[in-house]
Amino acid sequence: MVKNFDAKKFISNNAIILLIAALATFVAFNSQNFVSMQNLNNLIVNVSPRFIIACGVSGCLITKGTDLSAGRAVGLAACLSAMLLQSVDYAARMLPGLPDIPWPVALIIVMLIMGCFGGIVGAVIAFLKVPPFIATLGMQTIIYGLCSVITDNQPMGGFKSSYSAVALGKISLGPVEIPYLAFFALAVGVFTWFLYNKTRHGKYMYAIGGNENAAQVAGVNVPATLIRIYIMASMLYALAGFLVGAKAGGASTATGFG
Repeated sequence: MVKNFDAKKFISNNAIILLIAALATFVAFNSQNFVSMQNLNNLIVNVSPRFIIACGVSGCLITKGTDLSAGRAVGLAACLSAMLLQSVDYAARMLPGLPDIPWPVALIIVMLIMGCFGGIVGAVIAFLKVPPFIATLGMQTIIYGLCSVITDNQPMGGFKSSYSAVALGKISLGPVEIPYLAFFALAVGVFTWFLYNKTRHGKYMYAIGGNENAAQVAGVNVPATLIRIYIMASMLYALAGFLVGAKAGGASTATGFG
């Protein structure tokens, strides 16, 4: 039996999406350059890292938590990525003794490092029962201080061309050019959807968000699930930071500072 379409409920559930669509339509009719392939590419390049960050935060929100350290974690990941992927012949290299490493290896290293921060936050929340707001606020301060120490608040440049190409590169499909960043965002989106909707971990997340005590009684390993959520969130922040660093490096190269 087909249910009647409830327009009021649809609008209520999708108010933000409809508002953005209406705003985009208004701007498109009142701007000559908004509806263009160049602007679409700019939007994709800028939105893709933020979409990845949102996917990381979403797991925390589903369990009625939050993550105030997301922005600082992205910044630290960008700095770590930049330090690992400066050209070996760059005079002001931050790690002069580091051998030349491919960007995929650097990405894995950064994601593992940032995953440790997420594991610490998850353990503090799960075992010490510290509210996520307080735990992530404290981690935010720690990460910010650590980032200042390891970089000495100095600007970085001289990135490898292969690293900058991650943000600058595009795949041409006839007249359409799709930035590489779009594929990173698409992969994360598909992975997140599958994890949340088709796995036991996703069901545990929604159970904890609905009623943590009931989930515990039903046999859900709440501490382990929370730790996994914050580890995954931090690793997604690492990926976003890696892409932000590549994007910044590409901009500096284009202006002659790379």
